[in-house]
Amino acid sequence: MGKYTVASFAGFLFTMLVVAQFGVGLVAAAPTVPPPISPANGAAINDATPTFSWASVPGAASYTLEYALDAGFTTGKVAKSGLTDNSYTVPGSQPLADNKYYWHVRAVDNLGKFSSWSATWSFTVDTVVAAPVLDTPPAETNEYRWLATGSTEAHANVRFYLGETLCSETATANENGRFSAWIILVEGRNVITAVATDVAGNRSRASSPKVVWYRPEMRKAEKENLSAGDHTFDFTEVYPVQLIDRVVLRVGGTVPEAIVLVEALKEKPAEVPLVSGVLYGFTRISIQAPAGNIESAEAEFRVRKNWIVQKNLDESTIKLLEYNESGGVWEPLPTTKVGEDGTYAHFSAKLQGFSVFAISGEVQSPEPEMSLWPIVLGAIVVVVVIFIIWPLVHERRAPKEEGLGPEKAEEAPLEQKPPPEEKAPQKEELPKEEKGDF
Repeated sequence: MGKYTVASFAGFLFTMLVVAQFGVGLVAAAPTVPPPISPANGAAINDATPTFSWASVPGAASYTLEYALDAGFTTGKVAKSGLTDNSYTVPGSQPLADNKYYWHVRAVDNLGKFSSWSATWSFTVDTVVAAPVLDTPPAETNEYRWLATGSTEAHANVRFYLGETLCSETATANENGRFSAWIILVEGRNVITAVATDVAGNRSRASSPKVVWYRPEMRKAEKENLSAGDHTFDFTEVYPVQLIDRVVLRVGGTVPEAIVLVEALKEKPAEVPLVSGVLYGFTRISIQAPAGNIESAEAEFRVRKNWIVQKNLDESTIKLLEYNESGGVWEPLPTTKVGEDGTYAHFSAKLQGFSVFAISGEVQSPEPEMSLWPIVLGAIVVVVVIFIIWPLVHERRAPKEEGLGPEKAEEAPLEQKPPPEEKAPQKEELPKEEKGDF
């Protein structure tokens, strides 16, 4: 019994030694699944050489990492095994292209036993964001703000610039990449650009600029569902008073909407040259309608009659001038007077386009002035005759008339006012006077 006991105990010790030496791998559990840490599931990153990391687990001698372009790890799969650290950085010589990626990791113990794969996470590498595209705005508006709309990368944040100044307004693109935001305008010319920052943190270059003219004095008239024919846009009741009374559009076909804007300008626009003649004022006419459906246009305008009189203008020379942007010159438009009232003369002009316009007229040509030289010369002749020639003639005649005898009396009839028969008795009495008694 004692031998049995000793032998049994010795066998037990031997068995334990065998188990301790060789049996661990037969009964030890597989390593724990390492939890992934980064890139976070669903993340968008702008780093083409990201670092994968996961939590360390007990019993792990190394780790195996896989990432691919699909969740089944069949397309573009990259496998990295024997990783002794709990992270792996994609080398700069093999950067990831912009795309969506899937990854998982597992642990390996000293006996080569693998854990299960971790949960599959995805991330998107996004190193570039395209510049936003702004929709075309109206060229001009009398509204103090403009609704900027456009497209960019989905969920990107959009900031706006007015010239070099960052606007306070922002927008976030929806899942389709569309965005919109109200931009507060300044009076005059507004140059607007947009910059997008995507969810990965990439910042785009600026969009192509859009120009919006904010003209608070501009007035608008609009009509919808225009059929073929003439349509009048009236500005006689708007304030402030405009130089343009009406704009008549001749439409061919059907136009869903047409907007006409006019503005009496306070001063000469910087981009236009001086106007020849006498200037009445500058105005601007623009239109928002399908260009192909507008066959012609006329503008009716008015000019104060007292201005015409004060400036001594020839009414027939009053015209509407259109600024030709391509040529940089003013072009007179065919203009006709269509009426007048107690204050204004009314005119109509055929438009060639829509731009800056000016109203001007020419001073009346002066009537030919009568020369004073004929009068002066006539006066000189009269003076010469009266004071020089006439006395000379008179002096020459006087001596001859005094020496005339009775036989020559008839040669000077101009000096003989009475008829000859009346003077004869007077001359016959001279002898009788000589015979008088003393």
